[in-house]
Amino acid sequence: MASAVRQYGPNDPRTRAARDNWRGESYLAAVAAAVADAPPLSPDQRDRLAVLLRPAAVAAEQRPGVQAVAS
Repeated sequence: MASAVRQYGPNDPRTRAARDNWRGESYLAAVAAAVADAPPLSPDQRDRLAVLLRPAAVAAEQRPGVQAVAS
């Protein structure tokens, strides 16, 4: 991401896309770590968690240059 800032500037769409992708990967790593430490989830808990994560994926897909993180 730092290279995108240097190359394109902090407000360029490519820099924003790189920043958004970095944040998505960071969030994915945090969720993966939390799930690894958690007890097994019930089907209801899995469904509720999926609902929480789904809007973020849709929002990312609607922004140009941003890729939603695949599950």
